Amino acid sequence: MGAAGGGWSNEAIRKVPAPAKRAYIWLAVIWASYCGGLHGFNTANISGTMSLKPFKRDFGWTYLPDLVVSNYSGWVVSSMLLVCLSHSVKLTAFSILTLEIGVLTHGYSQGQTLGVLLSGPLGERRGRKSVVMAAAIFYTIGAILMAANFGSLAELLVGRVLSGVGSGLGMTAGTIYISEVAPT
Repeated sequence: MGAAGGGWSNEAIRKVPAPAKRAYIWLAVIWASYCGGLHGFNTANISGTMSLKPFKRDFGWTYLPDLVVSNYSGWVVSSMLLVCLSHSVKLTAFSILTLEIGVLTHGYSQGQTLGVLLSGPLGERRGRKSVVMAAAIFYTIGAILMAANFGSLAELLVGRVLSGVGSGLGMTAGTIYISEVAPT
């Protein structure tokens, strides 16, 4: 069966120019194809991770029920609290904790927004392949910061933002790169 119909075709592979068969190109295409999945994975797993006992212990959230920690209200409350902070409204201990939860869950989306905004100009200036590889580097550094974290909210937040930047860069530049290198 031919490559257009799915499966593997030795004839189609022979027609691919030699420079396009280099490992760097294959790694870029493989990474670019995972970018959309990484977005879904990262946005879905944070609430479950935050309700784990070791996570709650390391961050001092042991007295909170799982529903409070992994609830979507953290996103909404964090947005409202940012408005309160800008108007100098006094915050309670609970609202500060909810702000921490909201900022932590929302940090990935903020980084992703930055990555999406940067990917167009960087892709035009440096090329899509470079942006896709930069996305992989940002995402990897962010993943290492999150995995090696033991109770530092700032480090976890930086890791989530960097992963978001990588995901945003890759999600935009990756799809364009795949369409540009696809055989016609």
